Amino acid sequence: MKFAVGIFGNQPLPQIIKRVKLAEDLGYDCAWFADLQRICRELYVEMTACALSTSRIKLGAGVTMPVTRHASVTASAFATLNEIAQGRLRAGISIGDNGLRSVGYNPVPIAELEHYVGQVRGLLQNQTVQFEGGVEGKLAWLESPTDIPIYIAATGPKLTRAAGRMGDGAILLRGLTHLQMQDGVDAFRQEAEKAGKRPDQVKVSCWVQASLGPDRALARNMVKGPVAVILSMAHLSTFDDDDHPAVRKIKESYDPSRHSRSYVGDKLQIPDKFIDMFALGGDKYDARERVMELSKVQGLDEIILAPQHVPELPGPSVEETIRYFAEEVMAHVS
Repeated sequence: MKFAVGIFGNQPLPQIIKRVKLAEDLGYDCAWFADLQRICRELYVEMTACALSTSRIKLGAGVTMPVTRHASVTASAFATLNEIAQGRLRAGISIGDNGLRSVGYNPVPIAELEHYVGQVRGLLQNQTVQFEGGVEGKLAWLESPTDIPIYIAATGPKLTRAAGRMGDGAILLRGLTHLQMQDGVDAFRQEAEKAGKRPDQVKVSCWVQASLGPDRALARNMVKGPVAVILSMAHLSTFDDDDHPAVRKIKESYDPSRHSRSYVGDKLQIPDKFIDMFALGGDKYDARERVMELSKVQGLDEIILAPQHVPELPGPSVEETIRYFAEEVMAHVS
């Protein structure tokens, strides 16, 4: 099992670079950067700065999307970044839930995402592709194909299966129980096999919102907002029928322009069961137990720890969670 860190770029750029360097020093395999143009700093600037400041850790978009990023922009940016990072790039793409909603668009249909991914893949492979209006073109400056893998982020069952058809990997955002994660991994890998891909040709990661430290109560309180964000995107089929009213209430109250800060304080109570379902919130014993459970999921390759910190609340900083997880969890379950 490999471990990665999710980077939410709402802090000054020097602090973001410091976090990625810390993750590299502590042995994390990859840093995934959120693409939320109104809430986070510009994705490609962040990734360039971190590529120039590190030497080993892989760097990925976690995740970018159609509409705000034309396929030619995405492909050209990643091919250029791959030169700077000397082959350490991963391209994460999805339907654009929060990124698009925050500027007034709906997430794109799966069929549109598949077309977009096909364009990006073709350009990264130094091929000519067809754009809007029948225009054809390629990256004229690219001399040879890149080997940048494309990961598809998925929550619901339809997108998870589609990810198997179109992706070199998946980033799953779903319940952290063994059963729920195994179902997602199996769905992705079964579709990948149908598409003619060998098991070793595709990778599966899971995204985990986290706040960890010796004070369990403070850490758990810190992840309530991020868990509500997941609930706002999650498919109702993920939940028991009795949970549907609570999930619908959270979906209706979610403000994409404020992201997880929609739920700072007591605006809306997030039941503990949802924290346990979608986050690592607590101390080292909570985290070890959950990670051990995930490590038994067959076909799961990577856990992406996404540290959360809300300045208005007391609790572990992002850096403290990154270090605490590495020293108290990774060292004990790897």
